[in-house]
Order: sequence, then structure tokens, then C-alpha cells
Amino acid sequence: MNELYEVIQSYNEYLRKLPEGCKVIATLLRENELVLAKENIMYFSEGLLWLNDAQQLLLLHDIKHNLEFDQIQHYLVQINNALEKEAFQEVATIFDSELYTHFNQLSVVPEA
Repeated sequence: MNELYEVIQSYNEYLRKLPEGCKVIATLLRENELVLAKENIMYFSEGLLWLNDAQQLLLLHDIKHNLEFDQIQHYLVQINNALEKEAFQEVATIFDSELYTHFNQLSVVPEA
């Protein structure tokens, strides 16, 4: 049960950081700091994979959360398509408005 508590704490900590992370990525893209922006996008994607794994563990313990990966997957497809076209301003807008808003509306998992 201690492992579950630690996962919930890490999960919540990461959720709290996501909105600001989206703003940072958008700013880096707008300032043409492409290497740093792409690096942060990679970390962002890896973090989402971890959140997905953690959410599966939460579900095993009947802990539900409002993080919907189907919607996030939709944004990631848009980001990937825009990156392929080197449409960095479009990617910045997705992070700055769509993803920021999405993650900013999430509640954390109760730690009780």
C-alpha cells in the first residue's frame, strides 16, 4: 500500500507541473529554441507514458481519475503532424492553449 501512496504522490506532483510545462514548451517554440523545445516535448511524452502506467495501477485499486488519454492522444497526433511539417507556431498554440487548458482543469487524486 505504501507503493500506491508513493505513486499517487508522484502522479499528483506531475499533474501539477504539466500546465507550466506546456507554457514552457510553447515559449521555447515561439522563441525558436527548437532543440530545447524538442527535448522538452520528448520529456513531456515520456511523462505522459508514465502517467498512463500509473493510472492503470490506480484503476487496479479502484481509484478513478479524470485524465483522459484518448483526448491527449488526439493532441499528440496533432503535435506530431505539425512537427513533421515544421509548423512550430502551430505546435506552440496546441501546447499553449489546448494542452495547457486541458491539464489546468484536472484535479489531483485524493491521497487519503
